Amino acid sequence: MHRHTKTNETMILKSIVSTLLSLLLAFPLFAKSDIVFPLKMNQGHFYFEADVAKQKVEVMLESGIPALLIGQDFYQQHKSEINIPFQLSKSRIRLLNDLYDITLIGKGRIKIGEAIYEGQIFIVEDYEGIALPVQHLKHPDDHSQLISIDLPQKRLTVKAWSKEAMSDGTRYRMKQDKNLGFPLLESTLRLSTAKGEATLKGNLIVDFGNPMLLFLNGENSQLKKAVANGNIELKDARNKEGKVVAKGIYATKIQLVGDEFDDVMIGVNPNPNNLKHLGYLGIKFFDRPVVFDFARMQMIIK
Repeated sequence: MHRHTKTNETMILKSIVSTLLSLLLAFPLFAKSDIVFPLKMNQGHFYFEADVAKQKVEVMLESGIPALLIGQDFYQQHKSEINIPFQLSKSRIRLLNDLYDITLIGKGRIKIGEAIYEGQIFIVEDYEGIALPVQHLKHPDDHSQLISIDLPQKRLTVKAWSKEAMSDGTRYRMKQDKNLGFPLLESTLRLSTAKGEATLKGNLIVDFGNPMLLFLNGENSQLKKAVANGNIELKDARNKEGKVVAKGIYATKIQLVGDEFDDVMIGVNPNPNNLKHLGYLGIKFFDRPVVFDFARMQMIIK
């Protein structure tokens, strides 16, 4: 009788230990915490504050640039903290309508607040500030590239990997531009205009540095054909002085990535830097929270 009681006690103890282990696995004692950057808008672009090279700076949120851009003056003042080998460069980069000289090109890791940027770095002459391609941002604990961007709530979050973060919402597969590293979303764009209708297919660059909803490549063959057929009319876009600075399309309705938009002005880029893609998907598309897994090239719209 005594041996039977001892056996029961042993079984109960094993059950308790098993339950505790299960709980520990489900809820780790040292959970990897999210890194949250509050966003603020300035002149159509989103910025966040972070420590870079031991200095608190404003960082521009981007994804349509091939590298972390650092102004020449900032680099000269803090190059000992940046501590990355660079090579001289004679390249140039177009940002909006302006061309900038890239004086140095390097590759490495830089802390952006508590997160880590890993990728190419351009030192840019006559450029003020820092611009970050968010697709190369990583969590320091597991180096995951799980990025939550909630523009309505003005919040950028770098997350450690979890299935829960990618569980709810509509999932889309992405690609990566092989040369410049841009995130690409394969899309079918349906346009309704006063002239007629057109359907354009191709890859859109997910561009958090683009303040519009959509910007199309003016050299795209499908777009040129729709214009030649009279289904789309290109209109002049003028600045305050009345100078023509770009072309545009007014669409009464567009269907794009499972959503519809009414009364849309679409920019048309006449200088696409030899890009073969259909165009750029800008920040006005992201009026809902979205989570990117840039390591697996997936996007979930919540």
